[in-house]
Amino acid sequence: MSGFALTSNYACETCNCSAIMLPETLTDHSAVRCSGCGEELGEWGAFKEMTRRIIMDEVERGTCDPRAAGVDMAMKI
Repeated sequence: MSGFALTSNYACETCNCSAIMLPETLTDHSAVRCSGCGEELGEWGAFKEMTRRIIMDEVERGTCDPRAAGVDMAMKI
């Protein structure tokens, strides 16, 4: 590992928890909930896209190593 880490931190606006809960059967329309307070945060598809944008922005700024970004993100190393 190169020492890079995500610098953008996600947190629930209601309780500031950074953990999420997902249902056993997961589709892009499944509800994402906060693990701390149970607040519904939106749909899995939108949550994935938000996370992808955050990671891609950090890769572009050089604050995240592209190799740590995940196998489902096509990018040049």
